[in-house]
Amino acid sequence: MPREFCGKSRRIAEIIHKRMSEQWKTIKWIFTGPPGTGKSRLAEVTALDLAGSPFTVDRVNGQSLSIDVVRHWRDMAAYKPLFGRSVKVVEEIDAASTAAQNELRTYLDELKDGAFIGTTNKPLKELQSQLSSRCAHFKFDMVEMEEIRGLLVKWVPEKIAAAIAMSSNGCVRSALIDAEQWLDSQECA
Repeated sequence: MPREFCGKSRRIAEIIHKRMSEQWKTIKWIFTGPPGTGKSRLAEVTALDLAGSPFTVDRVNGQSLSIDVVRHWRDMAAYKPLFGRSVKVVEEIDAASTAAQNELRTYLDELKDGAFIGTTNKPLKELQSQLSSRCAHFKFDMVEMEEIRGLLVKWVPEKIAAAIAMSSNGCVRSALIDAEQWLDSQECA
């Protein structure tokens, strides 16, 4: 898993991969950092690894996280999944309403066997402290241009990879989209 990431996100992936192998019963993590640094991708990959089955991963956007959703999670926590372990992922957790975040705090306090991963582009200090204090924190940073170039040369010529990396401003997602568009334009030519 860690090899598909670059920059600090690779080091975080390695740490998380090691922690997952330690057989933790309960995991509560928040990934913070700028857009396009691998937070969502690492949350997705980690959730599937932790769950052991895609059927036990519940992934929502913070804007869709409601009190009812969190209460449903709390109600369902009393039952063990048939496959794997229950994993909840909330993308852009900062976008959840205050009421949903408050309810989520109770869910996290009661979580005894499962995993929760939240992501946000906001700094940790901008999250509700009562929420962020219940989770381990992993801070992602912008990826260096040279690392992005090194990633892209697997698919595009060196000169193109360097130009895309320079214009990406440290955002891997943006660089990958630009590389994909370049590859598409070559197929059409």
